[in-house]
Amino acid sequence: MMGNYERLEAVARAETREALESFLARETVEPYTDDDGANMCGGKLRKSFRKGGPLEYLNPPDREECFVSVSLDEWIANTVREYERLVNCLPLV
Repeated sequence: MMGNYERLEAVARAETREALESFLARETVEPYTDDDGANMCGGKLRKSFRKGGPLEYLNPPDREECFVSVSLDEWIANTVREYERLVNCLPLV
């Protein structure tokens, strides 16, 4: 499962798609508005996941691509590549 729509970063993992869908179902609540001051513009936040849960501030997935299936080896290789990309962008001082 991925993070908010704009960033698309992993926020949860599971051994099966069904386990991930079950987790998503347990965290999903009726949409509500929250005035907890987390909005930098001072407005209210519209939320779709339970208050205090790990998905509270995230947007619900709106497409199939939120479920990504990769092996552990693929995940490690992707993580190493991403780390190297980030490190290489930093100036050497």
